Amino acid sequence: MNRIAEAFLQYLAHERRYSSHTIGSYANDIRQFLVYIESTGIDDPALATKNDIRSFVRHLSSNNYRAASISRKVSSLRSLYTYMVRHKFISHNPTLSIASPRKPKRLPAYLTEEAIVRMLNLPNEHTRDGCRDKAVLELLYGSGLRLAELIQLDRTDVDLTGGTVRVRGKGSKDRIVPLSGISIDTLARYVSSHASSGDEQSRKESPLFLVSNRRISRETVRAIVRKYIAKVSDIEKRSPHILRHTFATHLLNRGADLLAVKELLGHESLSTTQVYTHVSTEQLKKIYHKAHPKA
Repeated sequence: MNRIAEAFLQYLAHERRYSSHTIGSYANDIRQFLVYIESTGIDDPALATKNDIRSFVRHLSSNNYRAASISRKVSSLRSLYTYMVRHKFISHNPTLSIASPRKPKRLPAYLTEEAIVRMLNLPNEHTRDGCRDKAVLELLYGSGLRLAELIQLDRTDVDLTGGTVRVRGKGSKDRIVPLSGISIDTLARYVSSHASSGDEQSRKESPLFLVSNRRISRETVRAIVRKYIAKVSDIEKRSPHILRHTFATHLLNRGADLLAVKELLGHESLSTTQVYTHVSTEQLKKIYHKAHPKA
């Protein structure tokens, strides 16, 4: 990769303290752009113009990339060029006049309360794997964690006595999230049944979720979630993020304050959280049209 791009990624890692997953996404977007401009005879991103970047966007569109993916790639390039201006590699940011494609508004998918209750009752807590699965599902739904946040958890992040979990969110920003009573009981059973070897201090400092004495992987968590959602719903998307969507939607459907939900989710902007109010509104409309005699 180009030396400027490498320096930018190092900046994200060491100064912005972004997660390895986020940095990987930036790296993939920038690498794709560099490959494209090299195919047009440009070997340095500092030499690319706004027309070159627009050409890249058209290239992505013609290759059937979704608007959301193109927007993310444009955002990655905008951050790269902002860094280049700040560090005087270039004098003008060529991405400033590049408009991202308009993303279609899609409401986040979520599970019904009935489906969630059935799903959380499925794992067999008398087995080690079942106990682990139950704890994973309870944290994703009960506290609205992101996948990356869940797998980063250490034993010391969970306070069963206080009923909270310390979460390392995007941009390495910590937040404290409450645990439900069921989550506390489930985690207590899980920790007891999965006690690792070594002294008490080393056990406390170990990853919360382990598979073969290694920190649980993204794919393992995805497989757990897919397995149980498939048993209770025919919803098309079965990712861990669906449980986060469900967490937020159920809170708002039951009257939770939007600002409180924003803090629980670790959102930077209230506008990010407001998408769930549309879900709640749609649910209210369905109830109205079903129940009102004049609807």
